[in-house]
Amino acid sequence: MNVDGTGLKQLTYETFHHDAGEKFSPNGKKIVFASDQAYPDNCCFDLFKMNVDGTDVVRITSNLTVDGCPANGNCVWPDWGPRS
Repeated sequence: MNVDGTGLKQLTYETFHHDAGEKFSPNGKKIVFASDQAYPDNCCFDLFKMNVDGTDVVRITSNLTVDGCPANGNCVWPDWGPRS
């Protein structure tokens, strides 16, 4: 979307699944988000990054739980941080 509110573009599409936790990268060029699209039972999320125009969607990791910690410890809430 442009600063004046024009040019709005939908980047993710919810069905009965969810895309959640979206965060802009520090330089504003990428978005990280979690999605459960690959899981019919909505059990888990995969972590993705994409360009701000919705192109170049890349799965970063899979089979995670968002905003909660199951016994296996696969917890995630998407955000950006320094490189290791």
